[in-house]
Amino acid sequence: MSDFLVNPGLIFIFGAILVPILAKPWRRTYLLIVPILALFYISQLEVGSLTEASYLGYNLILLNVDRLNLVWGYIFCLAALISFIFSFHQDDRFQDTVAILYAGSAVGAVFGGDLITLFIFWEFTAISSVFLILAGRTERAYLAGMRYLIIQIGSGVIL
Repeated sequence: MSDFLVNPGLIFIFGAILVPILAKPWRRTYLLIVPILALFYISQLEVGSLTEASYLGYNLILLNVDRLNLVWGYIFCLAALISFIFSFHQDDRFQDTVAILYAGSAVGAVFGGDLITLFIFWEFTAISSVFLILAGRTERAYLAGMRYLIIQIGSGVIL
């Protein structure tokens, strides 16, 4: 293994770049490949692996691998894979893009090793979940999304 390992959530997040431009059959295949790649990458991580970065005087732990992280990483990647299979009947680029961002931010939060990194991925999860609700494009979805956003802002999760 290399000395610098990336957080597996970034596989999903950077993978979301191609989702809006792919045609439906290619997008469906791609949405299956991304979580499988993340699962493979997680299976290659060794317990005790750590990636740190210094930013503004803070020591951020971008990746912390222990047995519990591995279990939850597998679970979240499998859940993403199953949800992408379940959404095969839909042809919504926006919803697919936001769903892969949501999955990536959740996996990223699992492998974050400090509170700042966890908070960044958690914020990204909260924001992407609002857009996932709004992807329903109905008045009911809009009202539910706005309610959820107000609750998130009120609780201080989204600053």
